[in-house]
Amino acid sequence: MKLLSVVATLLMLAVLGTDSHAALRSIEKEYTYQASEADSKLSSRIIALEQVKRLILEEIGTFILSETEVKNSQLTKDQIVTYTAGVVATVIVDERWDGRNYFVKARLSVDPQDVAKSVEILRRDKEKNSELELLRAEKTAALQEIEQLRLEMQKVKLSTPATNRSFLKAINKIEAADWIEKAANLRNDEKWAEAAGYYSRAIEVAPGIARFYASRGWMYYKLKKYPEALRDFDRTIELDPQYPYGYHNKGYVYVDYGDWKTALGLFKKSVDVSPGFARGYNGIGYASFRMGNQKDAKKALDRAIELDPNFSRSFINRGNYFLQRKEYLKALEDVNRGIELEATFGRGYFLRAKIYEAVGEKEKAKEDYREAARLGDGKALKAVKKLGD
Repeated sequence: MKLLSVVATLLMLAVLGTDSHAALRSIEKEYTYQASEADSKLSSRIIALEQVKRLILEEIGTFILSETEVKNSQLTKDQIVTYTAGVVATVIVDERWDGRNYFVKARLSVDPQDVAKSVEILRRDKEKNSELELLRAEKTAALQEIEQLRLEMQKVKLSTPATNRSFLKAINKIEAADWIEKAANLRNDEKWAEAAGYYSRAIEVAPGIARFYASRGWMYYKLKKYPEALRDFDRTIELDPQYPYGYHNKGYVYVDYGDWKTALGLFKKSVDVSPGFARGYNGIGYASFRMGNQKDAKKALDRAIELDPNFSRSFINRGNYFLQRKEYLKALEDVNRGIELEATFGRGYFLRAKIYEAVGEKEKAKEDYREAARLGDGKALKAVKKLGD
């Protein structure tokens, strides 16, 4: 294997088994990394873990592409491998360091059909899949840089301070990306506090990357830790004034504060720095609607959907616009599309219930209110009781 000029030992156990719920596929692989002069135990471990995870993800990606519903999509194998990294977690079975070689054995046990469904959801989420693609590209570039540095050190038979600094920087990129992937897994499960912790670990090793602060700030926002969230969003903007999520995410803190004017200004700033930023237009539409500017709201939401037809919240918000105008068929069409794109968003079911209630479909309304309540919409239970349930 050329990359990293390492001695790699591969072992794969592909075992198909069944339990009472699903068919599991287990993949186990080993990797041995031979350290260079610039390596430490920690850097050797980071590289070995990254390589063994890649081997596992390649294996499961091949299986998912050929054996599940994803095979009918337009995803490439590289995309499937990349997105899978954001929805699964490998388990270390064994690891050893002898001062020169770092050995690691890892295992992944998953239901491929469940992974395929999660990958399909990620495919439609431009924000999350873009982040995962960027992380994989950064890790690949870092591994290539490490290989080049190893070759240079072999030629001169020693490592210089400059080489060591470059080596450490590349290692830190891989480590930071690994923490971000772990945070993504927790974020998918709405474990906001744990995810924030992993984002913090990424920031510790790579403190100058704006999007890491934006992501951690969003976890703080979800936890309603608004001062911490604002501090991270301000740091995001300071590090990269052209990164739209700094303004966008900060805007939602002011939404929660009820300061619609400030929120609207921040959403507008997000599209000023990034004219193709669909979520910024969704924010403009949402804030404009709440401020009573119906025409501006509709225009912004139309633009958001044009830019990203897979972002559920834009359809939900435009559906609410049509609901308030009593254009019930258009409202139902948009809300149905929003639910199709994000079936776990309680607000979608709540709005659809309101549409059904408005047109006299009482039983359908109650069913959707119950689902909204199950998904955590606080207003839904009161609405069900109001209908006599």
